[in-house]
Amino acid sequence: MAYFAVSSAWASDRMSATFLNPGGKDDEFFSMMTSFMQAAADDLGVELEVVYCDRNHLKMRDEGLRLLNRPDPPEHLILINEKDAGGELLRLAADKGVHVALINEGLNGEYGDAFGGPGEILSNWILEYLPDDRQAGYLLGKALIQAARNRGSGLPSAGVSVVAISGNYRTGSSAQRVMGLRQAVEEEGRVHLLQVVPAYWEEAHAEKVVNGVMQRYPGTSVIWAASDVMARGAQTALARLPGGWGSKPVLGGIDWAKFALYEVKAGRFAATVGGHFMDGGWALVMLYDLYHGIALEQRRMQSKFSLITPDNVEEYLERFGTQDWSTIDFTRFSKKYNPGMKQYDFGLEAVLRQLRGE
Repeated sequence: MAYFAVSSAWASDRMSATFLNPGGKDDEFFSMMTSFMQAAADDLGVELEVVYCDRNHLKMRDEGLRLLNRPDPPEHLILINEKDAGGELLRLAADKGVHVALINEGLNGEYGDAFGGPGEILSNWILEYLPDDRQAGYLLGKALIQAARNRGSGLPSAGVSVVAISGNYRTGSSAQRVMGLRQAVEEEGRVHLLQVVPAYWEEAHAEKVVNGVMQRYPGTSVIWAASDVMARGAQTALARLPGGWGSKPVLGGIDWAKFALYEVKAGRFAATVGGHFMDGGWALVMLYDLYHGIALEQRRMQSKFSLITPDNVEEYLERFGTQDWSTIDFTRFSKKYNPGMKQYDFGLEAVLRQLRGE
């Protein structure tokens, strides 16, 4: 069913939104998400406020309460359910009449059961746009296994052996990415998943994990990491091993972090999977359309990941190496600006087509 969210509360000419950012200003992933979102806001004429929480879910809760209880609460709150901090804020936002878009990390446990999906219980929850994290883990797993085979890693009799570095047990995205990896392993012949070890999204922790893993499993062919930052920690540990990179495990992560792209170009990462840092910007486009009375056919949607390998990293760096998102015309992706548009297309190829002038 098409969904309209037009009310007297949305009466001003200029839309405004607040992004409760779980990360800090220097966070590799969330700094990209924020700058991409700001570029979208600039093109669309949206007033965007960003509040940073420095990867502290308790601070996130406190900042959310402060925003909702101030005399001028946000018109739209863009929220990420970091360590289950989002459920309570979603409920409190309903009491204040604040419209909420949930991105990047969805509700889990009791709040997921209680609230269902957007608009089912809470009318102020108008959009959910979450990445297909299982697909991300699957894409990375397939790419790293193939890279290991191309290199000849792993003894022929033993096949390819994989060690996974996950995020943490309370983050649904980490669990979904590992499930995707498991699917990739099951589909391949003679591939063994030796161990899944959490590193809690921390580079230093991942370095320690890989130090231990390589002592326990010296014949490891692939190190799969649920984030590029953890892959960099693994890389630091691998650098201490004797021999060149061609003799070490194939390595890759998720996020399209800027450093990871250059590691792919240099041949030290076999792949990075990403694109979901763009989700905040695309959510803003959809909120903008809703604000102007444009129907959404669905309120619960998934974004898809894309794979960057040595085969396509050059074009990406040529277009986005400086992370200057102002080259993208976000109005091209809005139904408000394009009345004939039937479906949204926020994929990487659609963005590249716009930049090529196609």
